Amino acid sequence: MPTVTGHLREIAGGTLSDEIGQLVFRLNRPNVGVSGFSKDFVLPTKEHPVAPSSDGSFSVNLNATDQLAYEGWYDVGIVWNESEGTFWDFGLKIQVPNAGGTFGELLYHGGGGGGGGGNQLLVWVDEAPPTNPQRGQWWFQPSTNNLSRWE
Repeated sequence: MPTVTGHLREIAGGTLSDEIGQLVFRLNRPNVGVSGFSKDFVLPTKEHPVAPSSDGSFSVNLNATDQLAYEGWYDVGIVWNESEGTFWDFGLKIQVPNAGGTFGELLYHGGGGGGGGGNQLLVWVDEAPPTNPQRGQWWFQPSTNNLSRWE
């Protein structure tokens, strides 16, 4: 499986180790591997959290998106805790070739399903889902900590 590496840092350069920062990788849609390691695997959108080491570095093995039946990418969220609660950042996307690479090399800017140009930060926070959700919109249910996205 390809390996993706990088560093999770705060904007001033420090690590998020005191706040237990994590990256959360999620395939943009259910998919099927057509070659390589994941050939004939049916792949769900189940989130895959990754906790960086104390210096902020991380390494994660992910299925190659260039070996899937449908256009694929990983939506990447950043999660950290503070005394006020848990915070999420959204909007990063990566595509992973069979060779893997560094996070910055793998950034993805195009594609359908909310990719490229859409508002990736639109999050509905409420116990009930939005009555008229938009494609690519997120819904966060506070009582369950459940995060969903309309495709």
